[in-house]
Amino acid sequence: MHISHTLLAVYADTASTSEGDLIKLVLLLAGPAFFMVMWGRYRNSRQRHFHEKETKAQTANLVSHDRKVGERRGVSASRISGANSTRVKGARN
Repeated sequence: MHISHTLLAVYADTASTSEGDLIKLVLLLAGPAFFMVMWGRYRNSRQRHFHEKETKAQTANLVSHDRKVGERRGVSASRISGANSTRVKGARN
């Protein structure tokens, strides 16, 4: 942003400038200046968050129990019976 102000001051001090030329220069420098401001705003290089260092977490003794529901033996088919993976739904009939 300081570069654009410096260029405007140098350009405005010359004797052969007209208002039209100054307006063109301002419009030309407005794009890069806007880009630099937005880039600096969303980059957040000074505001990084380190989750491991800045977040406090508490843990407790977690006790869990598993209960066996059932068992299957002799299952050797390579395909599932009743599978609908061969049917196509949608626009194709």
